[in-house]
Amino acid sequence: IIIDREKEMPVIIASARGGMEIEEVAQDEPQSIFKEHVHPVTGLADCHIRNLAFKLGLSKVQQKNFSQLLSSLYELFIKTDMSLVEINPLIVTGDDLVMALDAKINFDDNALFRHPELAAWREEEARQRDWPRGHVLSDNLLVTMAQRKPRDIATLKAIPDLPQAMPATVMSDLLAAISRGLAVKEGDYPRPADEGVSKHNIKTRYERVSAHISSVCATHHIDPALVGSRAEIESFLHLMDQSTADGHPLSTSWRSTLITEALR
Repeated sequence: IIIDREKEMPVIIASARGGMEIEEVAQDEPQSIFKEHVHPVTGLADCHIRNLAFKLGLSKVQQKNFSQLLSSLYELFIKTDMSLVEINPLIVTGDDLVMALDAKINFDDNALFRHPELAAWREEEARQRDWPRGHVLSDNLLVTMAQRKPRDIATLKAIPDLPQAMPATVMSDLLAAISRGLAVKEGDYPRPADEGVSKHNIKTRYERVSAHISSVCATHHIDPALVGSRAEIESFLHLMDQSTADGHPLSTSWRSTLITEALR
């Protein structure tokens, strides 16, 4: 199931040629690919399911099981704002059950603000798989970098305790960041936040944000820690005051949405 952008509605694409790339089937045997467009207002109807089941050559018992699977799949597609759900292959067992052997799904990034539990799950996956999120440079290492002022990959690699698994692209980005930092003149350093009213204001807003995050996370059964620590949230609130929050770890759409919702 995908979104047909031209017709502005979901389309179910099916073929009896399972286990093959759909692009290959479309090129070699276009007649074996069947489509059913589903109007977003009326939704999936029995006629859509019957048409596909008949074209796929399913028996009556198999059609009933296929109907249950496709109905559930379409409901999931709509409720979670997917842009793609693909089952390949879809199999029929010896006792006429219709089952998915393999599948992949994509979510619409623009709709993730409606699904904080999915955004949090994807964020956790990114933290585990992606180097910049999966490794945090220690304060001691940052101090050493500031002192040694590495100018190239060789001098950067010579710094003790630098993660050995750091990709070359990340090293290049790190060197560029160090270079930009060294180019800043002392007079241009950001001034510290005003004590008193500013600190009190951030503390008050943090309490509101924390309560809202806890409520949303409890509803969707996710860990509030995935949103951010207290220090991260307070620093984000401070940067919001200065309109310089872009690039902050919490400035991603689903996180910033949770925070700004609490401040309305």
